[in-house]
Amino acid sequence: MKILSFENLLDGVFIERRNRFLGIVQMGNRYVEVAVRDSGRLEELLFKGNKVKIIPSKKSGRKTEYDLLSAYSDAGFVLVNSSLHRDIFQRILDEGLLFSGDKVISKPEVKVRGSRLDFFVEVGDRKIWIETKGCTLARNRIALFPDAPTLRGKRHVEELIELKREGYESMIVFLVFRSDAEVFSPNFETDPEFSHAFISAIKEGIKVFCPVFGFKGDSLYYLRNIPMVRI
Repeated sequence: MKILSFENLLDGVFIERRNRFLGIVQMGNRYVEVAVRDSGRLEELLFKGNKVKIIPSKKSGRKTEYDLLSAYSDAGFVLVNSSLHRDIFQRILDEGLLFSGDKVISKPEVKVRGSRLDFFVEVGDRKIWIETKGCTLARNRIALFPDAPTLRGKRHVEELIELKREGYESMIVFLVFRSDAEVFSPNFETDPEFSHAFISAIKEGIKVFCPVFGFKGDSLYYLRNIPMVRI
């Protein structure tokens, strides 16, 4: 199922990541600055000489004219632009891939206590808090999150646990952008604190959904859902 299409995709070669938000890409004889819209380390994707796709920025007056969209891996191009996560998940809701039957009403970026969770969704009488995370790392066909320690991610999981205890439904959705992934696992090696919080959430009854996406030409497609490893 097609999720998003992109116009004016441009090919480039990644040169360096100057900081968390800025990269340098070579396009023919030109070197251009690109906005990196993903706070992960992305070391297996953003290395010198790797093939990338960039898109012109839709905002005028910005320092960078381009946004980094995807980077090449053995499994094909991998989305590395977290600003698109909301649109991708909204499409999942609109197409009935997560909930079916009753009408789905979604509210993005809803503040709760000291945090802001990605979605509050109403499906009939059900009231569901949902946090989405993008997963770009896979090893041995295992999708792993996170690829860098994330205190913010751990806090979101703890918020979901508290909301579940208050009687709401809670869910974590890992948007997996590695088309070769067959199962999902928290990344204990990189971030044991997030991983243990995640396991606590599972024990509290918080649900997990792991849809997989991949590129075909200039479009991103939903491919399938994968299970979580048995922990």
